[in-house]
Amino acid sequence: DFLAHRYRVLFLVSAGNVLDRLVIPEYTTSREFEDADPEEREKAILAALNANKSQRTLFSPAESVNALTIGAAHKSAVFNGGLPANLIDPFTDESQPNIVSAMGLGYRKTVKPDLLMAGGRMPVRVVAFGESVTIAPADRPARLFGIKAAAPDQLGSTRHEDFTCGTSVATALATRAGHRIFDTLMDGDGGSNHDDLPPDYRALALKALLVHGAAWGPKGEMLDGFFQPQGQGQHVARRDDIARLFGYGIPDIERVLDCTENRATLLGVGTIAADSALLYRIPIPDGLDGQRAFRALTTTLAWFTPINARHQGYRKAALDISPGTDEKYWITNQRDPYQPTDKAVVRGSLFHERRTGAQAAVFVDNGELLLRVSCRATAGELDQEIPFALAISFEVGVETGIPVYEEIRARIAPQVGVGVQ
Repeated sequence: DFLAHRYRVLFLVSAGNVLDRLVIPEYTTSREFEDADPEEREKAILAALNANKSQRTLFSPAESVNALTIGAAHKSAVFNGGLPANLIDPFTDESQPNIVSAMGLGYRKTVKPDLLMAGGRMPVRVVAFGESVTIAPADRPARLFGIKAAAPDQLGSTRHEDFTCGTSVATALATRAGHRIFDTLMDGDGGSNHDDLPPDYRALALKALLVHGAAWGPKGEMLDGFFQPQGQGQHVARRDDIARLFGYGIPDIERVLDCTENRATLLGVGTIAADSALLYRIPIPDGLDGQRAFRALTTTLAWFTPINARHQGYRKAALDISPGTDEKYWITNQRDPYQPTDKAVVRGSLFHERRTGAQAAVFVDNGELLLRVSCRATAGELDQEIPFALAISFEVGVETGIPVYEEIRARIAPQVGVGVQ
């Protein structure tokens, strides 16, 4: 944490692999477990993971506030549906955590892991049964479900490869995704507006953009209806438990690398002092004012906070995004429910949320959306400015025919105004 802030370096840390056995109370025999409906078996395994969350926690230093912690997704490009006879695929698809990936949350209930990347489609085997079934991950990855990676060779070859699963390979793939984003940012000849991004802000830009395309997806919606506690006012605890597994979700890197006709992504960087705010004006395309059409706004704010190891708060700087006006600010009607809660996203050094809606809305301040980035001290005196990067994506339904990307690009040709309040 200290080095990340002092030298503005982005560390990617693997969440760690938990290879412990897991008891599944819903099943009593191996045959019953193997013959179960795959979706019901999946729910039983996810419920067992949640019940054992206190025993499957992050490996140090994955609790780091400034680093990106990477968990493993149950995903492998080589999987063809076939497994050895003694192995069972615990999950129905690749949109969820690998069963060995360590679970959050982080320090003071920070969203951790931050992201999931492909970590192999790890199958399980039944190792005991009786009053309940006990499962364990496969002894070692194999061609049928692992991810091929460089590996040590007993004969000393420098070109040896083997198959692996888990959070280390997921972190390697996250690092590769960061390099791809960096190459795109620096490609001025290819149309990037950010090839002159100052070196001091490059790590923060990568931190924001790696997370910017992340989402829970349909599996998050399933767990929100399945995990306990249910009922009014219980969503915070329930979605914190989902965040232990998913973090902010599995990122869609291609969504960050390329805009589309109906979607534009903006990136800004800067510094902010304690007890101050920066006001960003985001141009909104013509033709949406008063029109009932799908629209979505995704905002990601990343920063490196100094730390105070002598204070319980530890993190000295807390940043967030709020409405820049008291008028109708949110051109989208509601915060998507299937993501970390509004209470969770302000606990670490990342603020990431998505809002969607379709109702007509009146834009403010001559067709511009106003966003306020603010900073407050949380662990003692904060006497230095905090570096940050802000990524914003605005999109509308394809059916509107509105050229969002071209209109926003034309309107930001002059520098977007930023004011201090």
